[in-house]
Amino acid sequence: MTEIGKLIQYDKLKKVKTGQIRDSWSHDLRPNYIKGVINFIRTILLLNFFQKRRINKIKNSILDEGYNPEKYGYILIFEEKTNSSVPYRAKDGNHRLKILKELYGEEHEIPVMVSVNPPDLREELDATTENLWDGLSKIPLMLLPSILFFAWYMLIEVLIVSFICYFFMMFTTDISSNAYTDSHPKKRLGWLHDNAKFLYEALMTIYYNYRRIALFLIIGVYTYYIITTHLFGLLIIGGVTILIRFILENTVGDINIHIPDLIKKIKNR
Repeated sequence: MTEIGKLIQYDKLKKVKTGQIRDSWSHDLRPNYIKGVINFIRTILLLNFFQKRRINKIKNSILDEGYNPEKYGYILIFEEKTNSSVPYRAKDGNHRLKILKELYGEEHEIPVMVSVNPPDLREELDATTENLWDGLSKIPLMLLPSILFFAWYMLIEVLIVSFICYFFMMFTTDISSNAYTDSHPKKRLGWLHDNAKFLYEALMTIYYNYRRIALFLIIGVYTYYIITTHLFGLLIIGGVTILIRFILENTVGDINIHIPDLIKKIKNR
């Protein structure tokens, strides 16, 4: 009997030239208009900006330490038998591959990890689309009136608040865990620590939780704005939501049911 260990395939180390590997971006199966929309959104959200900073950081690391797979992991590739001149494609480590080509050319040899399980990008794209639709279709029916209300009447306000929260979280650092490691009293706060400890602790609580407090204030101001400008609409939406909840509870017995399951229940009756 053949030993089980001999039937199992493992990823293996191999030395290849960078010019023999192409990146996964060149095999992007998404339509061009989808790529354009995604790139526009990434530019608006400054994601492209932060990606360039990350690439520069990787480049500086390679210049300082060289290609160091023992520390940062091997570039993961897989074999493409349809292309003899460029027989490999990067599965992971595309940024490092691009930088290595720029710095040392396509004849530069590097150790890489060859994967025995090449991905099917078309299946991954189909799965992503399917998961997106599946997630949207699983929104509880009871929440749809509220979602439609905010999307129709308050889309701009929702986007503005979302961007403010996003950029605030992006440009600030969470220091809450420092509360367990910092030494006290803080510099220039020794007198307050010794003579008004309650005030000092309150100040430190605000300091370590400033991100949560700021987000709470942003959402609080937004909530106040909604109540003062769309109170009548909110009352209507609240009433509609309560009505839908009552109907679902007394007909199908599930207030969190979504449209696909509701259609199935109706068909089975």
